[in-house]
Amino acid sequence: WTWTTSYMRCPSNGGMLSITAGPDGALWFTNAGYGNNSIGRITTAGVVTNYTDSSIDDPEGITAGPDGSLWFTKGNSSIGRITTAGKVTNYAVTPESGPYGITVGPDGALWFTGDGNNSIGRITTPATISLTPNSGAPGTDVDVSGNGFDPGDSITVKYKTGLNAPNPTTEIICTATAASDGSFTCSGDIPSGATAGAAGSHKIVVKGKPSGVKTNTTFTIT
Repeated sequence: WTWTTSYMRCPSNGGMLSITAGPDGALWFTNAGYGNNSIGRITTAGVVTNYTDSSIDDPEGITAGPDGSLWFTKGNSSIGRITTAGKVTNYAVTPESGPYGITVGPDGALWFTGDGNNSIGRITTPATISLTPNSGAPGTDVDVSGNGFDPGDSITVKYKTGLNAPNPTTEIICTATAASDGSFTCSGDIPSGATAGAAGSHKIVVKGKPSGVKTNTTFTIT
């Protein structure tokens, strides 16, 4: 026999519909209707935090996304994204689709059921990148990785020095192809001729989304 413990500190007037394991080791769940539209978080020790936002309307399904955030469906035909710090972003989908269940697909995108019009929907996550290391001298070997791209996207990674630096530089340091889950990795060198500039003037810029959207992060010259 397995005994269970009930934690009663969750909002008493919420209709709790869905729950998932979060990237932070806690459980995240949706509270829908009955005067309480919010996203809840409960630790395995039973500590509850409730996130409210005017844009959280009738949340239903929820899942942990590949970008380290939680994604949830809303009855007002939109998809919500909440970071583990509680910041909410909303994405409109097809009107009257009535998104309900949601999960991460093998391609790194979010897939959801459209209860309102008997459909299946797909929404990609914002492209993100990270560097290892994120600082160093000119000539440093740097590993660049990212996710949120479409499978097969051609990834170009460039080192850029801002225009406020003494000798502006733009140089391709590596290229890659996004894998079936939308991720990529590649390695390159910070140009040996890179010169120190103002803080934030040195960027690793990744271009690969068909839309032309660029994703960048700062590399600090030391």
